[in-house]
Amino acid sequence: MVGCGSWCWFLGWLDPEEGAVRRLAILGVLISVCLMSLSPCLLFAADSIDASADHSVTRVTTADVARSGRTYEILWDLTHGPYGSNTPTGNFSNMVDTLAVHGHASSTTAAGVHNIDLSPYDVLVVGVLLAWDSVYTTAEVTAIESFVTGGGGLFLMGENSGCPNVNVNPVSQAFGTTCGVGDPYDPYTFAAHDIFNGVAAMSFASGGGLTVVPPTSEMTWDYYDDTLISLVGDCDVIVVGDGNFCTNTYLANDDNKTFVLNAFHCLSGADTPVESSSWGVIKTLYR
Repeated sequence: MVGCGSWCWFLGWLDPEEGAVRRLAILGVLISVCLMSLSPCLLFAADSIDASADHSVTRVTTADVARSGRTYEILWDLTHGPYGSNTPTGNFSNMVDTLAVHGHASSTTAAGVHNIDLSPYDVLVVGVLLAWDSVYTTAEVTAIESFVTGGGGLFLMGENSGCPNVNVNPVSQAFGTTCGVGDPYDPYTFAAHDIFNGVAAMSFASGGGLTVVPPTSEMTWDYYDDTLISLVGDCDVIVVGDGNFCTNTYLANDDNKTFVLNAFHCLSGADTPVESSSWGVIKTLYR
């Protein structure tokens, strides 16, 4: 009965003797019914996409793009469990805010770097204080290597030998550096490079030494010639044997803040705060 009635009604609608106004009214009803039946599904799909994005990456700060001309994106990886309040919104908040003023916006992820698209980001931050609970996997290391090969920068922070450097060493060793080897002492000597422009002294807090394999370069030496900072390429990967030096407690000490700004400007391809004709400009042109 329903099928017969529906066909009769539809054929009646096609009848040329019917008025145009009535046919348009019926057509409007049909369209409304279809949209009402589809909209819940469309809304559910949209909500799912938004939820997925929200769970993958969380925006921490925006950037002051007036100075830099564009925003440089930093992604902090928290997948392996930060130690205490050592997060971009906790002990690293002053560093994050300082970078934002200089055109670098920060986001965080706990989804695993191999599970997200890293291409929108200029610099990836990895550290022992950010990865206290577990070890980086082969899949994650491969994703980070591809990110760096594709033009991204990596800022990696080790720690002293009493900390779980084993968690980040799969990443650092992929770039010729092993973290947590010995415990360096000041004073420190710095190599000639843009990342040390304006840096006369740095204050570290129980940092760890690095073992560096060429072509990765040693960039900082302590009193006993132990290495505390290494560099891959002109400015592709920077490994620092300490993470506390750029936390809220130590960032303002000596020239720590200047080094951080130099490092991230260089890694991201932005102009460094001190020099405009640096390697960062060249990386920007070819990224």
